[in-house]
Amino acid sequence: MSKFDFSNIKGQSVTTDRTAIFTFWRLEGNPRLTVRPATEDNPSYMRAILKGSREQMRRLRAGDLTPEMLEENREKDRRLFPKFIIVGWDGVLDAQGQPVRFSADACAEFCSALPRDLFNELRDFCSTADNFRPEADEDGDDAQLGEEDVEDLSGN
Repeated sequence: MSKFDFSNIKGQSVTTDRTAIFTFWRLEGNPRLTVRPATEDNPSYMRAILKGSREQMRRLRAGDLTPEMLEENREKDRRLFPKFIIVGWDGVLDAQGQPVRFSADACAEFCSALPRDLFNELRDFCSTADNFRPEADEDGDDAQLGEEDVEDLSGN
């Protein structure tokens, strides 16, 4: 039997059912995606990533890391995110400025249409476990900065 109780730490666990909101500030409508973690804390996603990765591991061990490999990984994520990571959205607009209802097909097309850098921002956000942790301080000390806070910090 343990002499110490560290059960308070368990509340910081990231799990598949934890979601976060990612906003594309550079896109019309500021689309907000509801996402799950793209980490080991999402076993379905990790199994899909690891499936068929032996060839890539062999190439990496041989020192054969190429820009094409990076693009292959990004394209794999473009296919996997609609299945395992993105679970909903708000503010996604089509070319005519009309809202698009969330569906697996619409999400797959949206991910395919994203420029490389914007998709990388989404990947980076989803692969950062801290984005899926509960608020550390319920009093709001760790809350996101409001507009007036940013102005105060910038000296405006």
